[in-house]
Amino acid sequence: MSDVKKSSIPLTERLSYIVSRSGFTLILTLYNTSYAPLYLNTVCGIPMAAVASAMATAKLLDLLEVLFLQPVLFEWASKTKLGRYRIWFVVSPIGCLIGHLMMESYVTATVPDSLKVPFVIIGYVIINGTLNIQSTALNSMNALWIKDPTERFAITAQMNVVNNVMSMTFGFIMLPIMYFVGGVNVVNAAGMTFLVVLYNVLNIIASIPVFRFTGTIDMDQGTAGARTSPFSTIKLIASNRNVAGMFFTQTFATAGTSSWNLVFSFIFLYYYKNPAVLSAYNGFSRGIMIFSNLIVLALASKLAPRNAFRMSFTVQSLFYAVIFFFAKDAITAMVCVCINSLFNGIYMTAATPLYAEVVDYTKWEKGENITATVFSAQQATAKAQAYISNFILTAVAAIGFSASDTATHTPEILDNLKKLACFFPVGFFACALLIFTFIYNITPKKMEIARKELAEQAAENK
Repeated sequence: MSDVKKSSIPLTERLSYIVSRSGFTLILTLYNTSYAPLYLNTVCGIPMAAVASAMATAKLLDLLEVLFLQPVLFEWASKTKLGRYRIWFVVSPIGCLIGHLMMESYVTATVPDSLKVPFVIIGYVIINGTLNIQSTALNSMNALWIKDPTERFAITAQMNVVNNVMSMTFGFIMLPIMYFVGGVNVVNAAGMTFLVVLYNVLNIIASIPVFRFTGTIDMDQGTAGARTSPFSTIKLIASNRNVAGMFFTQTFATAGTSSWNLVFSFIFLYYYKNPAVLSAYNGFSRGIMIFSNLIVLALASKLAPRNAFRMSFTVQSLFYAVIFFFAKDAITAMVCVCINSLFNGIYMTAATPLYAEVVDYTKWEKGENITATVFSAQQATAKAQAYISNFILTAVAAIGFSASDTATHTPEILDNLKKLACFFPVGFFACALLIFTFIYNITPKKMEIARKELAEQAAENK
């Protein structure tokens, strides 16, 4: 262990960081699964094709905000009384609550039909605009607050354990809560409104502990250098090979998982009419990811993040191919994807430490502090993948699928849904593997030299 690691992180600060994202993780399930398009299609009466167009527009605007505006907002935040980063744990939960009420609640259902699509787009942009910066702040803290690379990996795994425990618990009870409140066995306005309020209140509560450790961070590394502009993030992606490699790798990898989740809910809620199976999948898949995070914790000092990345993409691509060719029924497919969650958890845990590695390497190679901007780029991957994977909704509409209870679905539609659910992820994960292999060029040997010289520089400056 390094000297920095031996100094230890106070338990209160560690716990504050670990729990700070749990509420954030919960509210992602309100619109990163199929619940939002199903709600808008069935309760609000918006055609599936219009839902796809609205969400694609919102995600494109969201991506542009991350790429062009986050560095400027970070500069503004650094000058506030609350200090750099901390303000976003005040603004974000409030923005999320407002956006969710606009997007999937009684409010959405009562808006005049002519205004529903723009209303949904605005709500979606508000949610993501605030979440973007909260997530960037959290990941920046990982790089600034934790100096030891093994500890960065370990604490990310610990955070993911907490997130997945929360997600597993609510995965089993999300639909039962919705049906209990709404009184019917379908996605409904009363149940969705209740979940929106409940999840966002939990997000507010979980964001509070982050204030415990903000003051211990090295604030001098917080910006992208002396000059920050609306173009800082996109310039960094265009000029830094390793940032570009991570950006495009994570974009396609996350799109692989998202595309499956979007179609899966359609199959079980509106084809098989079996919400219990969907609840089981939501719970068990997260439970397996907890096991995955525990494996990472046990192997943190031996499992290099780059190796975890490559292994995860390879296995997941193979898994989805196996599902299509060998899973003869939907339950078997569900079991396969739950097992596959083990490798998805490994990939997600490895991402932030790799971005932190890029931060360290760039500081050594070029003398630039790019912490905030590089994690704006990481946050942009979630938006870029959402924009890409969202086109599967257009494909779902094109094959004739509708979530309406009166729609008639033929075996051909189910077969086409299965193709969409499997082949989209296979292609996305294969792209992620190729991009990471051929673009990302930071090797363990290079990082060893970089970290040694950075440590020497830090010692000289004391």
